[in-house]
Amino acid sequence: MASVVTTYTPEQIAGLSTLTIQNFTTEDWAAFTPDQLVALTTAQMSAINPLAISAIKAANIFALETRDLRLISTAAVAKLTTEQLAGLLNEQLAAFTTAQVASLTSNQIRNLSTNSLNALTTAQFAAFRTDQAQALSSDQISKLSTDDLNAMGSAQFGALSSAQIAGLQTDQIAKLESADLRAISTSAVAKLNTDQVQALNSEQVKVLTSDQLKALSSDQLNTFNTAELAALSSNQVAALTAAQFAGLSVNTDQIGAIDTADITAISTAV
Repeated sequence: MASVVTTYTPEQIAGLSTLTIQNFTTEDWAAFTPDQLVALTTAQMSAINPLAISAIKAANIFALETRDLRLISTAAVAKLTTEQLAGLLNEQLAAFTTAQVASLTSNQIRNLSTNSLNALTTAQFAAFRTDQAQALSSDQISKLSTDDLNAMGSAQFGALSSAQIAGLQTDQIAKLESADLRAISTSAVAKLNTDQVQALNSEQVKVLTSDQLKALSSDQLNTFNTAELAALSSNQVAALTAAQFAGLSVNTDQIGAIDTADITAISTAV
């Protein structure tokens, strides 16, 4: 039996009460055409049953107006299928409120295309929960703009796995903010390749924690140029192990870049 929705014109859809909208079944929502979706009013959109919204055909969801999308409850947003999210236009995704973005499930985040992720605003990325950040694949992370990446806070960076951090491009690493850089786990720091470590600048190097420095291998540490080594504080130099310092001793320029007073702070060095 065909849904009653198929008998309504767009004008009639716009005149339906919110109670009628609330009582529509999944079969009814699946029957909506693009023209009927466009006709929905803001009051009607606010009344959509969260369990029913996933029934809107993914091929038709592009017809929802951005102002109406912003009125969908967070519970309804969490019910959107990955196919529906893929069917949303960039301007629709960018129109989501930060609360709506924060309501997306890890599975929804994990299945967003590069194009969809790049459509999100920096304010939306700042609203990411830590588990949403953890849901991003290393490939997704590698394709984020530096602005979007930096919009996420230190809590999100601290939650990222070694594999996710390993996916960062060198230009992304070069733009990481101090608080975000310091939040990266030591296990993730230890997995950085030499190109990634070399992408760090002096300002970034001097904010690394002692534990992060201690996690670096000799090969990683040897990518530091003289300006970066000179930027290290006494406490940072003191965190270096004998093995790390011995690795630097093959390069007299590197050793010369470290302040003499700082070198004396290495209690375990040769």
